[in-house]
Amino acid sequence: MVGGAVLREFHFGSAEQVFLIDYGTAVFALSGSVLAALAGPALFFSGLESRVTSIVLMHGGARGAVIAAQAIAVAIVLGWLAVLCGGASAGLFSLLGHAAATGTALRALAMELAPLLVTAAMSLFFATISRTPLLAAVLTLAAALAGRLAPVIAFAAAKATGAAKGAWLLLGWLVPDLAIGESAALTSALGYLAAYAALYIFLAGWCFSRRDL
Repeated sequence: MVGGAVLREFHFGSAEQVFLIDYGTAVFALSGSVLAALAGPALFFSGLESRVTSIVLMHGGARGAVIAAQAIAVAIVLGWLAVLCGGASAGLFSLLGHAAATGTALRALAMELAPLLVTAAMSLFFATISRTPLLAAVLTLAAALAGRLAPVIAFAAAKATGAAKGAWLLLGWLVPDLAIGESAALTSALGYLAAYAALYIFLAGWCFSRRDL
């Protein structure tokens, strides 16, 4: 309470608002990426180890439906994280006297949710081709980092020549641009990310259908 009273005495204008919005979005992106990378493989492998997945398949469930259900479960968890971060941001902005910027902060958090859903889809895909949840989580985090650095990959592809150029172009095609919301229109960005999420879920279901239980 004393700290809150002290903070209310300091105001740094619009620069403070921008910093708080960027900081809150970065915290949500980092924590959400780690959560998505861990939750997807954890659900997948716990289902295999507890035989729950086998029981579902024995009762006529499709493997693709199992992957879709796990993707929905991770999406719900990420949604709750977004709600918690949104509530914390709204409270902080109100405490610091920036209530007018709350809407902007919440929109920034909402835009960050779409890349996290793509990360969750990637985590399930890597889980279906990995033998341990740790490996799947590491691969997911590596892919998510590459997705955040997509502009760097595009720049490297433009500057490279020969086989290196082809390798950079292939990497840029395989890894979605998770920072597309910063440069593209809202509708285009959401459509792009939704397409990649659907692609990775489809690939996860396809790989799982060919995996021995």
